[in-house]
Amino acid sequence: MQPDGWSVQPFAIKCRFAADADLDPATGIPVGDDGYYLYILNESANWDHGNPKSILFSIWQRPWAHSWLVLESPQDRLECGHTGDFGLTRPRYHAGVFQRIRDGHPDPIAYLWETMSDGQFQTGKPNRPPTFVWRMPITRRRYQLIHEYIMQRKYERFGARTTTAQIW
Repeated sequence: MQPDGWSVQPFAIKCRFAADADLDPATGIPVGDDGYYLYILNESANWDHGNPKSILFSIWQRPWAHSWLVLESPQDRLECGHTGDFGLTRPRYHAGVFQRIRDGHPDPIAYLWETMSDGQFQTGKPNRPPTFVWRMPITRRRYQLIHEYIMQRKYERFGARTTTAQIW
C-alpha cells in the first residue's frame, strides 16, 4: 500500500499484449527503459457491471466516465485523451443507450460501440480524479511509436472499438 492509499502490484497478462510486446520472458511482466512509461487512467463512475440491468441503472445514475493516457519519458510528459461525442450529429453515448431503451431496442447497450464523428483530441489533465491507473514500463522505441501515433492520428472519428492501433 502506498502512502496515498493506492496499492501497487506488478502483474502478467501476456495474452493481452501484441505479439511484439516488450515482456520479461520469465514473468510475462512488461519491461522498459528507465523513465519511459505509459499510464492508462480511468474514471469509472462506480458503475455496477454485475448484470445488464445493473450496468444500465448505473449509467443512468452516473452517465459520465472517462479514460485517458499519460505518455512519459525522462524529458517529457503528455497527458491526453479524446472526447468522442459532443452530441452535435448524434445523441451522446449515454443518451443513445437510453433512447434505445425507450424505443424497445433488443440491445440498447450496443450503442456504446457506435462510431461517432463529433469529438476532439484533448491534451492536459481532465477535471476529475482517476479511479484506476495502470502504469506500464515501455521502451524508448515504444514511446516513440506511441507518441508518433498520438500526434499524427486524425481524431475526427471515434469509437470504443475503432481508435486503437497495435503499438503497445
